[in-house]
Order: sequence, then C-alpha cells, then structure tokens
Amino acid sequence: MRPQNNLGYLYEMGKGVEKDEARAAALYEQAAFAGDGPAQNNLGQLYRDGRGVAQDLQQAAYWFAVSAANGYTEGIKNYIYALEHGEGVRQDTQQAAYWQSMLHDLEK
Repeated sequence: MRPQNNLGYLYEMGKGVEKDEARAAALYEQAAFAGDGPAQNNLGQLYRDGRGVAQDLQQAAYWFAVSAANGYTEGIKNYIYALEHGEGVRQDTQQAAYWQSMLHDLEK
C-alpha cells in the first residue's frame, strides 16, 4: 500500500487534517497510477459518489476494474456491482460471475 493512499484516506475522512475530498482524490490518483489496488478502489468510490471529483460512473467502473485486476477484494466487489447493475459499464452478468468466482477463490 502506498503512503499516498493512506494520506488520501486521512483527507477523505478528515482525520488529523481538515477534510478535503479533492485532495484525497489527487492523492488516491497518484497511488492508483503507481499500481496500488486499494487506492484504485478508493478513487473509484469517489468517482462513483461524486466526492472530490465530478461524478463519473465510467471512471468509477474503470478504477474498480483495475483494482479488481490487481486482486484487491473490495475493488472486485465494487466491480461486480457495476457489472451486475450496468453502472458505468455495459451490464454483463457473465463477467460478474467470473469476478464472483475470483473473489470466492481469494476469500478461501
């Protein structure tokens, strides 16, 4: 886990610093581009919810997919949801089932 992700969390939650979701998004983005699965998921959540960035379900689904590909379980769960509900991606129950089986294997 990259330190930018941890610092981003502090800014997102306002723990020990003034809450600043835009700053959190920027920090998550740095860590996400460096390959940090948790940061990729966190950035996806901000895009999904429109916190600190303009709401963009396609960007959210993209970051969830990247996080899932990195094996981060929360990213996989969020990507499954996006696939099942067609949020930011074309609804695809077969892909959702694939990721569900990956999640099951990781959680054993």
